[in-house]
Amino acid sequence: MADTRTDPTTYVHTGGIGKTGQDLQAFGDRQNGLNQVLLQQTASLQAENHALSAQLALAMRQNELLEARIAELEKALDTAKNETQSRLARMQEDVKAAVAEVDRMRLTTKLNSNAIDRLSRKGD
Repeated sequence: MADTRTDPTTYVHTGGIGKTGQDLQAFGDRQNGLNQVLLQQTASLQAENHALSAQLALAMRQNELLEARIAELEKALDTAKNETQSRLARMQEDVKAAVAEVDRMRLTTKLNSNAIDRLSRKGD
C-alpha cells in the first residue's frame, strides 16, 4: 500500500500536541487520491472478470454443443457399423448359398453325364 505520509515525524509530536488540521487535510487528500486509483483498478478488474466470465460461459456452451455433436456422430458411426456388419453377414450367406448351388449343379451335371455314358454304352 502506498505511504500517504509526507513526513514520518508528523506522527510524533512533542509536548502532547497532535497533528494539525493542515497535516490531516494533506493526509486525507492523498488517501482520497489513493482510494480513487484503487477504485478504478477494482472496477477495471471487475469488468475484465465479467468479460472473461462471459467468454468462459460461451466456451463452455460451445464445448457442450461439440460434445453433443460428437455423441451424435459416434451413434451414427455405430449404426452404420452395425448395418455394414449385417449386410456383410447376409452377403456371406448368399455366397455360401451360391457356392452350394454351383456345387449341386456340378454334381448333377457329372451324375447326368455318367448316366448318359452308361446308357450309351448299354446301347452299343
